[in-house]
Amino acid sequence: MTDPKMFNTGAEYALSIISGKWKPVILYLLAGHPRRTGELVKQLGTSYKVLSDQLREMTDAGIVTRKSFNTMPPHVEYRLTDEGENLYAALRYLNYWGEQRVRTSKSCAPTR
Repeated sequence: MTDPKMFNTGAEYALSIISGKWKPVILYLLAGHPRRTGELVKQLGTSYKVLSDQLREMTDAGIVTRKSFNTMPPHVEYRLTDEGENLYAALRYLNYWGEQRVRTSKSCAPTR
């Protein structure tokens, strides 16, 4: 059995949970209401495989829950757990900070 990864700070742990290109966007899309897989693929513009991998990692981390419906055709919905909603709230503030920084920082301005 291997030792679990040790983190120096809570922020380091939180960032490890949402690291990657799609996870922060998935958090935003799932905030407040569930979404079906096809909806997420269309909104993200990514493949089903990439989305599946990201959602599986988020589910394993306990921030997303998956619900299967026994209908014809069958479908699946994803939603944030309470912990996922808490993480989303923290990410919203980080987003606000970034938006303010982009507006005031010349170093973040696009180059020509």
